[in-house]
Amino acid sequence: MNWMIKEAESALGMFPFAIRKPYFLVLDRKRFGYYLKDSPLLLSIEETPSFVAHLPDSELVCLCSEIINNLTKNKNKNYKIKFVRAIIMHELFHIRNMHMALTEDEALKSEKEVHSQLRREFPGLANVLSSINK
Repeated sequence: MNWMIKEAESALGMFPFAIRKPYFLVLDRKRFGYYLKDSPLLLSIEETPSFVAHLPDSELVCLCSEIINNLTKNKNKNYKIKFVRAIIMHELFHIRNMHMALTEDEALKSEKEVHSQLRREFPGLANVLSSINK
C-alpha cells in the first residue's frame, strides 16, 4: 500500500466528525491535472496537492504524489507525513461541509471555512499547511 494512502487512512481515523467514508486515490500528475481542471477555483497545479470529488455514491479524495513530493522536497519524512495528514484533514472538512462550490467565489468561501475549521481542530496541522504557502 502506498504510504500516502496509509497516512490518509490514519488521518481519517483521527477525524472527530461523522462523515461519509471517502476513498483515497493517488494519481499521476497528468491524470490529477486532468480532473483538477474542472475545479471552479483558478488553481495552480504546482501548489494543489489534493482535491475531493463529491460523487453520487461516494467521496473520493485524490492526491498527487509528484506535487506532494515537490512541495515537501527539502523536508524530512516526518514532515512529509504531517503534510499528508494536514491535506487529508483539509479535504475531510470539505466532505463534512458538503458545499457544492460552482463558482470561484463559492470555492474561495469554502476554502476559508475549511481553513478556519482545520485551525480550530488541528492547529499543528494547519501550521504545516500555512508554512508551505510561505
